[in-house]
Amino acid sequence: MMNLNFEVAETVDSSPVIVVDLDGTLTPVDTLHETVLQLHRTSPQAAIGLVQALRQGKAAFKRHVAQSLSLDGALLPLRQDLLEWLTEQHELGRRIVLVSAADQAFVDAVAAHLPFRVDAAIGSDGLANLSGEAKLARIREMVGENFVYAGDAAVDLPIWRASQGAILVGRGMRFEKRLGDVPVVGRFPQQSGPLQAWLRALRLYQWPKNLLVFLPVLLAGPMAGIDDWGEAVLAFLMLSVLASAGYLINDLLDLAADRQHPTKRNRPFASGALPVAHGVIAVPGLLVVAVLLGLFLPPASLLVGFVYLCGTLAYSFFLKKVPMLDAIVLACLFTLRIVAGIVLMTLPWSFWLLTFSMFFFLSLALLKRFTELREVSQSPDRELRRRGYTTDDLALLLSMGSSSGIAACVIFVMYLMEEQFSRSIYASPEWLWVILVLLLYWLGRVWQLAVRGHMNEDPLLFALRDRVSHLIGLGAIVFILLARAA
Repeated sequence: MMNLNFEVAETVDSSPVIVVDLDGTLTPVDTLHETVLQLHRTSPQAAIGLVQALRQGKAAFKRHVAQSLSLDGALLPLRQDLLEWLTEQHELGRRIVLVSAADQAFVDAVAAHLPFRVDAAIGSDGLANLSGEAKLARIREMVGENFVYAGDAAVDLPIWRASQGAILVGRGMRFEKRLGDVPVVGRFPQQSGPLQAWLRALRLYQWPKNLLVFLPVLLAGPMAGIDDWGEAVLAFLMLSVLASAGYLINDLLDLAADRQHPTKRNRPFASGALPVAHGVIAVPGLLVVAVLLGLFLPPASLLVGFVYLCGTLAYSFFLKKVPMLDAIVLACLFTLRIVAGIVLMTLPWSFWLLTFSMFFFLSLALLKRFTELREVSQSPDRELRRRGYTTDDLALLLSMGSSSGIAACVIFVMYLMEEQFSRSIYASPEWLWVILVLLLYWLGRVWQLAVRGHMNEDPLLFALRDRVSHLIGLGAIVFILLARAA
């Protein structure tokens, strides 16, 4: 426990001591919620003892969690605006004390990595939970009445009212009118609203990938009715909601790894923009929504959705670390989206379409890995961390990826030459040959961009933003319609 047992009267500067809370204030996250969540993943046996520890009180519960899982204070996100202000005040000679209801081990871990030395760092000790009135009593015991307090929650109101000034942080801004005569000496509002954070957490920009569910309905032509299109909309929504649930689960259980990543550390849960407790509540809510949507679809659709979710989670936590298998799994997940559209109708399955899909999306999955590996080829590691690839694999990825794209085109040619389509669907199937040209050009173009280092994102997300890809996609739809109507 860091405690220098100073007294304000001994200081040259009579300015009020700055007392700072930890969870929700100095850091936007709740350290207890995060560690409990991580405990369930890293040490299920220790997690079993949580219920027994909770019966002994909140302080004992926090101590049990702290003893079971350490907190890396260096990775914990901090409110930069508040941290910069505290650093300035410390340089001016102000005393700063960190007092939190979090366990002492967590408070010490954070205090050890601050850019300044706090005069004291006090947390719950396993017996007393330093929250509300108990925290106020401890503050008075330490620094007397001459202090200002930085907090963020309703439980901090007694401390604010007893202080010489209130520092309102984040959600604490909404309690300003309840402070009475206590002056506000600092305001640190949230930098962005929760709506924007939720939109990023749910990855709505990934939803267009699920438009593949419409492909079988589109290719069925007049054999697909209005009901089929309506069910395709519901299937699209179901898969999109399941995808968002999968992203939330991945982000919640991968906080530590995300915070060590140069870009993933900005994700809503890793950065603290969203509390993990809200994510834990949102996941079952999304799953319920997906099930309700599935109830309006054929039973096979729910099964496909369940397999899709399980496959997504298996990929996120295990399979993405296995070279080559990760790309095959991605191709399978994209093909599952097409299967979700096929099961909506009573028509025979088109294995031509499924085989084409596997090769086509395998090419794009390998393209994504090629692009990522090429970016790290200039780094000292020359390795794609947590993926199992090294720069020695660049030639292999290029060869397999481009070959898979050609294989997809060959499957398309065989489909046309064998006339596996129905004349009741395509009156003039000759127009479909033009799609082959468009397909060859698009695959060649994206691989050329990747080789030249101009493909710096997911190829499907690239296609959604690329005007040439828009024109090629529109052209393919036009030629499908011409093949039907001409």
